[in-house]
Amino acid sequence: MNDEKLKKLFELARAETAPVLPEGFDARMERALARERNAAPISLWDQIEALFPRVAMGAALVMALCLLGDFYFSAAHPAGLSGDVNEISEQWLLGANGQ
Repeated sequence: MNDEKLKKLFELARAETAPVLPEGFDARMERALARERNAAPISLWDQIEALFPRVAMGAALVMALCLLGDFYFSAAHPAGLSGDVNEISEQWLLGANGQ
């Protein structure tokens, strides 16, 4: 089809009136959609997909709490690198002695 025929078809379509829906059509459609939604089995993948935003938010919250805890511990016990190395070496020595 060329552009003139398309333009003419669209002009004729705009002039047409929309068909009138029968009484109660919207309620019947809502009931049919609800039946269809309930009849379809929910797969494991759909359940995981529905839970993903909550799981992602929970994981982000746990990571933020761990980060805040690390900052708090570092501020409360400022041992520095030498203190941390000394603590690790003491643990290795005690582990080697069997204590």
